[in-house]
Amino acid sequence: MGLTASISADGDTALHAAVLAGHIEIVVELLKQLEAGDLGIKNRNNATALNYAAIGGITRIAKDLVSKNEGLLIVPNQNGLIPVVVASLYGHKNMVRYLYSVSPKEELSPDTNNKNGVMLLTTCIIDELYDIALDLLQHYPQLAFDQDSDKDTALDMLAQKPSAFPSGTQFSFWQKWIYKCTSATYL
Repeated sequence: MGLTASISADGDTALHAAVLAGHIEIVVELLKQLEAGDLGIKNRNNATALNYAAIGGITRIAKDLVSKNEGLLIVPNQNGLIPVVVASLYGHKNMVRYLYSVSPKEELSPDTNNKNGVMLLTTCIIDELYDIALDLLQHYPQLAFDQDSDKDTALDMLAQKPSAFPSGTQFSFWQKWIYKCTSATYL
């Protein structure tokens, strides 16, 4: 009971506090003493310890939490966002790569009643995580046309990033030559 008790006005547990502070060693010790279900405890802001890890961007903590309870990957925060989307909103590229690799892809489907898939796609385009954006589109092509609330579609966002296209990149002479040689190899 003591380790799962609320220790703050926001309802944070000791695990929440350790994760938020980025204390890896304390998190490891707490995980030894806590049951897998205890990791799913939410504070008053509806955040689990994994939500806090996604905010903080410490991938090691996320890996430890997920290895003890994979169910945390699909627990939404107060805004309905799962941890991989939270990490993408904070621009933590390594965390996004890790969480995306272990998150169930069906949670990102446009068929769900949430905006996790389109939010992740949009933030990946903004942060130039094109490998994840492409993989997500290969799973769910419809996401390219969905809107993230009242904003543009993912295709609109991509079109606004000229650096994503060779023609929009200002290469020097030798860079253009290298690009031409390498792209001709794959044609």
